Amino acid sequence: MEHSSPFDPRSLTDSTPVELSSTQSDNSLYQNDSPQHEEKPQSPIRLKKGIVFLMALVMLVLLSSTLAFAARKNSWWQKLTQPKVTPIPTIQPIGFISSPSPTVTPTPSPSFSPTPKPTPRPSVKASPTPFSSPISLLTNVRFKRVLCQYPDASQQNLLITLSQNQQFEEGSPSIIDCDLTIENTTTVPTEDTFYSITQDGALLKKESIGILAQGIYLPNNSFIQNVTPKQDVGTHTVTITVNPDKLYPESNWDDNSYTFTYQIVADRTPPVVTILDQAQWIQDSQVCYNFGFVNTVDNHSIYDQLHNEYQLDDNAWTSDRTTLVCVPKVSGASHTVRGKSTDQRGNIGQAERTFIIP
Repeated sequence: MEHSSPFDPRSLTDSTPVELSSTQSDNSLYQNDSPQHEEKPQSPIRLKKGIVFLMALVMLVLLSSTLAFAARKNSWWQKLTQPKVTPIPTIQPIGFISSPSPTVTPTPSPSFSPTPKPTPRPSVKASPTPFSSPISLLTNVRFKRVLCQYPDASQQNLLITLSQNQQFEEGSPSIIDCDLTIENTTTVPTEDTFYSITQDGALLKKESIGILAQGIYLPNNSFIQNVTPKQDVGTHTVTITVNPDKLYPESNWDDNSYTFTYQIVADRTPPVVTILDQAQWIQDSQVCYNFGFVNTVDNHSIYDQLHNEYQLDDNAWTSDRTTLVCVPKVSGASHTVRGKSTDQRGNIGQAERTFIIP
């Protein structure tokens, strides 16, 4: 214990008398009798309360940390030991209020209710039937003239006008050319205009002729080339149509097409056999006859499809066209060369020619 210095009477003023009792111990001299120190014995009680509060706070912090650590440890252990389950997503309708309480009825949102879609109006290009637009807004395109011709097999560069239901044998006609004159009878111009050609329903050709104003229009290539008709035996139909896809409305659809038919019948024409002058070849003491100068032509079958035979006088027939037959040269004697050709239909064509030895 720390002690102060011995009492010094000089520290007291004359106006402050101090009386010391004989019964006072020396320790009383060091006691402070001032009023501000009278509550000093209560300080240990406040100190104890503070210590208790501090210990409670520390215990609360330790308890919270222990609980948090236990929760983390339990979650980590479950993740480590339990298999990972991927939750199945639940599709919630937009606008519904989801609640765990079974008493709450989901209320659909006004935006979730499907709005009836308006029925689309038919497109002009997709309409398979004539349009119902006012007549003043419609155009009318028609064929003013259609002239179909085919080449004459007997004369080169000669075209014969095709008539309805005309009959042809197999192999003809080889081509059909149609000269078109297309007319817009209204003041309403058309869109891009097409014409098409079909044969027995199969498309042969489709071509654009551009925008048609009022008046007659002749295509740049007025003849439709490379339209090869079918050669199958029977009746065939060719249809030429302007605006076939109905790309623009018209007031009259009855004059947009031109149709003609033709018939192909079985070939009845035999091959044509011709014996040329060169078939006879005169040498010094003999005369030779060369079958290579016996020509055959058919209207349907090509040469390799024909069966050709040759004969000199009464000798046997031969199919060898390279055969060269020689006889003695006798002035005034005559010899006959014959040729025969059979086409695929069994039609037989024959020819013969008699040569006089000079």
